[in-house]
Amino acid sequence: MSPQTARLAVAFAPMPLADALLLRAGLRAAGVRWRTVPAEHCDVLLSTDLGTLPPAPSDNVVRIVAGPRRAAQPDIRFLDRWPNTTQLADTIAQGRRAAANPLRMDNTPTTAGGTPASVDAWLAHATHAGATGQRLQIDGSTGPVAWLDVAEGAGWVAPTVANALPAAMTDAFLRTQITADEAPAEALRCSAAHVLWAIALGRPWTIAELGIEPQRRLRLKRWPDFGSLERRDTFLRVASQLIREPTSLEHLLAAHPAKQADVLALLAGCRLCGWLDVTDTFDKHAPARREAPTRGPLHAAMGKLRRALGMGQS
Repeated sequence: MSPQTARLAVAFAPMPLADALLLRAGLRAAGVRWRTVPAEHCDVLLSTDLGTLPPAPSDNVVRIVAGPRRAAQPDIRFLDRWPNTTQLADTIAQGRRAAANPLRMDNTPTTAGGTPASVDAWLAHATHAGATGQRLQIDGSTGPVAWLDVAEGAGWVAPTVANALPAAMTDAFLRTQITADEAPAEALRCSAAHVLWAIALGRPWTIAELGIEPQRRLRLKRWPDFGSLERRDTFLRVASQLIREPTSLEHLLAAHPAKQADVLALLAGCRLCGWLDVTDTFDKHAPARREAPTRGPLHAAMGKLRRALGMGQS
C-alpha cells in the first residue's frame, strides 16, 4: 500500500455471506481501515478456504486464509482460528512490512494474537520459538503468566499464579507471543512439562482440537509424574490403561462416558509433553466395556457370614 493511500485495499475471495460479514466485522474491531477492490488491485486477499483462494496478482499482495491451519504454502499466511481480531491485524501488518521490504521477507507464521486453538498450534508455536533460540511467552489479562523454552526443556511461572497455574490458563484473554527477552528474575523456574501440563488442564478440549484420529491406537511412552503434576482420578485409570496396552481415543471415551473431558485433558497434556505415542495401526475392533457381574443370593449370604465372623465387609 502506498503512503498516500489512506485505507488498505482488500479483496475477498468467493465465500459464504456469513463468513464475509464476520471477516468484515473482524477488520473493523481490529481498527483496520480498508476499502474493497477487485483482486488485481488489492493489497490483501482474504479467503476462508484454501481451495477458493486465487493466485496472487502480484508479489506485493498478502494472501490470508482465515480458518483452520492447513499445509502451508510459502506465500500464504494462515490464521489458526477466526475472527481473531488481534491476530488478523498483526498478520496484515506483518504482510505489509514484508511487502515493503521484500529482501527481508520470511515465511514464518506469526505466533501473536490469541490462544492457540489446538494442541498442534500450541506445539507449533513453542517449537518455532525454540528453533529460533527464543521463548514463548503466555500472557493473561493481567500480564505474563508463564514462559516456555522447549529447546532447554525449561519453563518459568509468574509468582502470582504459581499455586494455581492451570486456573490462570483459563483466562479468556490468554495470548502467546515469541520473545527474546529473559524471564523476569522473580519468575519461578520449573520444567517445561509443568507449563505444558497446566495448558492442558486449563481449558476444555474437543476431539478436533486434540488432533488425534479417534480410531488410531495410542500408548504412553512414560508414566506422567503425578507426584508433582496436578491430576484427576480419571488420569490414573486412563494412564494405566495406556501403559498396559495400546488403545484408541474412541475406546477410551466409550470406557469413561462421564469423564470424557478428563480423558481429553490427559491426552492433551501427554501429547504436549511428548509422552503420547500415536501408532500407525487402527483399533477397528475395540473391546466392549465389561460390566461388573451382578451380585446374586450366594454373594449376599457369604457377606452375612463374613460379617458374623468379624471378617469385615465383603
